[in-house]
Amino acid sequence: MYLMVSTYRNFCSSWHRRHALLFVTAFTIFLLVSFLNYPGKPHQKPNLILTSVSDASWKDQLVIFLSSLESSLGRELLLSQRHTHPHSSPARVDVKIIVPNTIAGVHLPATLVELERRFPFVEFVGGLPEGQVELQRFTAYTRLVGAQSPKTSPDSEAWADLYDKIFVTDLDVVFQRNPFSFPMEDGHSLAFFAEWSGMKIVQCTTNMMWFQSCTPYPISSAEMQSYKPLDRICAGTTIGTAEGVAIYLQTMHELLSTSSYTCNDQALHTHLYYSGLMNRKLQETGLKGDAVWLVPNEEALIGTVGWTPIVLYNVWGEVVNEKGEVQVAVHQTKHHAALDNMVRMRYAYGVGDIGSNVHSDWRTRITDRVEEMELDRHGMVKWKFEGVSEGTCAEFPGSGCSCRWKDCQYDYAFFDRPGNPQLSQPEFELE
Repeated sequence: MYLMVSTYRNFCSSWHRRHALLFVTAFTIFLLVSFLNYPGKPHQKPNLILTSVSDASWKDQLVIFLSSLESSLGRELLLSQRHTHPHSSPARVDVKIIVPNTIAGVHLPATLVELERRFPFVEFVGGLPEGQVELQRFTAYTRLVGAQSPKTSPDSEAWADLYDKIFVTDLDVVFQRNPFSFPMEDGHSLAFFAEWSGMKIVQCTTNMMWFQSCTPYPISSAEMQSYKPLDRICAGTTIGTAEGVAIYLQTMHELLSTSSYTCNDQALHTHLYYSGLMNRKLQETGLKGDAVWLVPNEEALIGTVGWTPIVLYNVWGEVVNEKGEVQVAVHQTKHHAALDNMVRMRYAYGVGDIGSNVHSDWRTRITDRVEEMELDRHGMVKWKFEGVSEGTCAEFPGSGCSCRWKDCQYDYAFFDRPGNPQLSQPEFELE
């Protein structure tokens, strides 16, 4: 009897253990799957920088544009990883550069191919019509970003539905911070940026000529007269929500095409704000009526400095506004000689012939330049290079080099001094 009870008890215990193990395993899998699928925080939509270029001749400016952006985005990412930083990791930033179809896709010039390889966040996209880039770009932008209308359903392929914010900019911009760290005021869908307030529209012959190109349509003579004492507004930088920017681009495209592209883009851009037309267009699609924010030049964090008489920068060489705040992006630095030189030294100095298929194996290239080898007093090989001369590296086309000694030859005697093996520290210091 005892043997039967003991056998039954052992059987039940082993049965319970097996089922308990199965239950624990199943429950663990359930918790793991739940954890992996837990939404945690809302998915961040990426942001988009949108610009255009007609050909690869803009290489230098492209390098400055992309290198400065890379540096700024990297700074923000590192900052977000600090435990003292209250913000989460920044949203992804994509750069789309619109080019003519003739140089897009498989026809993309080697220079632009190399830039895509070097900067993985950039993509050159076809679609830019032939003609003046500053006018025709709006046609391409509208087609790609997507039309916005209360009567149309969202297009999942349109960039306006893929991105959170969009920064439309000229190429001659230097980034100092992530441009999407620019704080939009509550309720605004678009930000326009005024130029230096010391010169009004009427004081600039070029601006007046631009307005005349848009008169009598889409800008009436009376409207043009009313704009004369007002601040100039730059069409080279516009930022906002993806929906707001899409409506802006669509409005610019419609009015420019109706004028047969005779109307100047900056005059029309200025007109959209001062006439209230842009606000009305935004309101028609359900956005706030006063949705366009004109940022004064002296406090702008996206600065236009082309005709600003004096540009200030801090001890780090960062351009600041008149409140001393570091600007996230600076437009038209090329018009200030000292600033342009500083920017080029920082972001473009030493950049070679991009896209020239330069051999990347540096040691092989240098070794290939060995003209002769001789043995030193220790029986070790001493190299001598050919095709190099003082201050030049003629045998390294499309790339750069730096020579330690003036003749570009290795100075073995500098290190090996017969009769004086114990070199004193001062004597051995680098020249």
